[in-house]
Amino acid sequence: PSVKARRMLSAVEGKERLRVFRADMAEEGSFDDAIIGCATLFHVAASMDLHLSPDQHDAEERVRSQVLEPATRGTINVLRSCVRAGTVRRVVFTSSVSTLAAAGSEGSVVDESCLRDLGDVWATKPIGWVYILSKRLAEEAAFGFARENGLRLVSVVLPTVAGDPKLCALLASVHARFGCVPLAHVQDACDAHLFLADAPAAEGRFGDDLDGASPASQVSSKRLLDLGFRFGHDAGDILRDAVAQCVDHGFLEPPGGCD
Repeated sequence: PSVKARRMLSAVEGKERLRVFRADMAEEGSFDDAIIGCATLFHVAASMDLHLSPDQHDAEERVRSQVLEPATRGTINVLRSCVRAGTVRRVVFTSSVSTLAAAGSEGSVVDESCLRDLGDVWATKPIGWVYILSKRLAEEAAFGFARENGLRLVSVVLPTVAGDPKLCALLASVHARFGCVPLAHVQDACDAHLFLADAPAAEGRFGDDLDGASPASQVSSKRLLDLGFRFGHDAGDILRDAVAQCVDHGFLEPPGGCD
């Protein structure tokens, strides 16, 4: 395994139950061996090229050929492997709050049905525009393929994840659109994926934002909650655990003289 893979695997508990396959989303059939015998597929891969300048020469054509087409084609290649396996009963696709439209007025609620207009994204090229297009187009292609081939597919619309200082502009962009920065604990995000994988009535898109009082709009998880899911962590847990992880991994200095 690569250095990156070894670092990831070193943190995994229960390694005896984990199998790692080498695969390429751009290669037809590359995932066949990995998916054979599986009942559920979690599709979480996406291009994270957030910072391509719209002023670069031939930016739109480069985005189409180097990001959007490979992302869509790769998603379909993986789903074709699911069809060939014949054992996959559900696909869970990781979507993003960036695919949602902004609130229209103070106090309004945004949910998974409020899709962002792609024409506006192409025209205005906001922060993260490449990622927005990649997630929306790959998700639309996935739902279309699933309908045509009898696959049961649901998507989880995850909120914003903070970390690297380069993402500050992205957080500001999200806040400007929604009047808040939607949050969810990583454990709740994982639990929502597992919940939807097993929920018989799950179909379509589901928001996964920690619902809280917001002075402006909020991103609703009502559809997910109505299905029976419950969040296990609040905003305090999210902040405490995020800081603790940064300290554990050496990104922050331990607070002197504090527990």
